[in-house]
Amino acid sequence: DESDGSDAGAQMINAAIREGLVACIATGNDDSTSYISSPAAADSCISVGATEHLVSLQHSDDLVSSFSNEGPRNEDLDLDHMDEMKPSVVAPGVNILSANGDPVTTTGQSYVTKSGTSMSTPHVSGVVALLLQANPNLTPMQVRDILQNTATHNILSSKGDRPNDPYGLDPNYDPGCGWGEVDAYAAALEAMNSTSGVQVVQIGATARPLDGAIDFVWQTQREFAFSGFNVYRAEDVAGAPGAFVQQNGSLIAGVGSSVIEGVPNRTVYTYEDTDAALQLGTRYWYQVEWVDNGSTAHPEPPVPVTYGELPAVAVVNFSYYHNTPDNDLVTALGVSFGHDESNPEFQTIGFSEATADSSVVVEPANAATAINGYIEWFHSYTLTAADGVGGNLPPSHTWPWFLKLDEGGFVNRQGRVTSFEMFVPDVPGGTTGTTYVTDSVLPEVTVETQTSVVWIPEIAVSSPEVGVSRSASTLQLTGANPFSNHLGIRFSLAADEAADGGELAVYDLNGRLVRRIWEGRGRSGDFVASWNGRDTQGSVAAPGVYFVRLRAGSFTSTAKATLIR
Repeated sequence: DESDGSDAGAQMINAAIREGLVACIATGNDDSTSYISSPAAADSCISVGATEHLVSLQHSDDLVSSFSNEGPRNEDLDLDHMDEMKPSVVAPGVNILSANGDPVTTTGQSYVTKSGTSMSTPHVSGVVALLLQANPNLTPMQVRDILQNTATHNILSSKGDRPNDPYGLDPNYDPGCGWGEVDAYAAALEAMNSTSGVQVVQIGATARPLDGAIDFVWQTQREFAFSGFNVYRAEDVAGAPGAFVQQNGSLIAGVGSSVIEGVPNRTVYTYEDTDAALQLGTRYWYQVEWVDNGSTAHPEPPVPVTYGELPAVAVVNFSYYHNTPDNDLVTALGVSFGHDESNPEFQTIGFSEATADSSVVVEPANAATAINGYIEWFHSYTLTAADGVGGNLPPSHTWPWFLKLDEGGFVNRQGRVTSFEMFVPDVPGGTTGTTYVTDSVLPEVTVETQTSVVWIPEIAVSSPEVGVSRSASTLQLTGANPFSNHLGIRFSLAADEAADGGELAVYDLNGRLVRRIWEGRGRSGDFVASWNGRDTQGSVAAPGVYFVRLRAGSFTSTAKATLIR
């Protein structure tokens, strides 16, 4: 229930804080304003709301989530309104990628995405740990003050904007986000030194090749008396900056403040580099230093930027149906040796709704209760030389590429992979080349709490030339049997039997076709294949006994396999 901070739970938290414990508490997920529940309503705690974020360096595109409770807290009539000013701060709490470690239902090797103020609060707890490591002498109230005063203020709320500072005590307090989105780096600088020098809290560079420029941007928090800034640039050498060269002719004057309480706490500087010598596709490093009044330079960490895009060595396109991918899916693209997606040579994860090229809604008649998702998402991903995958291209049986979807079980609605292909240009950045398409059977259905994988190319180790002599065809099952994920199959085709054509297929106990794995004509030799326990429509086959049958010409051989779940 909403609280004024006088209930037993809130008082217990206040007592713990008086003894030196820093308490970070979620505001709750009631979609409410002017509603803070216990124990987040405790006078002295750090109460934490949740933001939606686009995983960008800037916080200007973040929003307080719709479910996150907002302040102020109910009044306790003690005439001190500072304790009503909740939340303290907000932090990312929507679609947070987390370890999925349920000891009953998981192997501990997968991930899940979750949302809630209980996902944002651990972020703040971690920042508190950093602050106490940086300065163990901080009291709980000093920690809270640092988090509030160094946060990025005025994060907009998805529930609508409300006036700041309802009690006239601090213009940086917003009832939706509190003092704003927590900033770990800025808070740590404040914890270590709040009385001298310059706190440079953010550094970045953005290339504008169409304008012939690179914008180098840095932000400061506190600025005590100093002489000014210098900007340096270096070319990249094997992933690190080479020799830095100063870019500005004279010191860039500082215009920030030494005060951060009750006033704006960020000053933004931009240096526009329009040097005609900038080379397209080249990686550069930029560095800023502030110079104190004793002429001593204090360099900040350098940051890299690529001037224009590196040419593509491959472009991957894929699509799938799913209604809530951000809440339920962890999507991974990668390459592995010998079809082992658990040990990738290269892997990238984090494809979200925001990164999709497009989506199409195909509404069924029973949209509200449909088990199968009805929104199709289309993604593309460009690989460049910076990804270091040149030796894994083009896709091959030695270096196959995979698309892996882990269903987190958040929503009882299945998805299905509908396409997976890779374009490899003849030369980097070229428009002509070869498109490699998965030969996994599509659609590949995604199942709650399970992993679905499609490959380019599908498992098949050898591809002999036509006419290789064989005296007899054979069929052999390999690997574990009973099996749960992949059943290994080896078979060979004699030349005369291969000439008549044949097929490798799976049948159930009633003789009904479950999955056709291979069919062809004229190719003899040794082959390796597999069955992933799904039928021709991509649905998961029921546990039980199945028969793998090889037919080639007059030759027929059958082997029994047992599928377990």
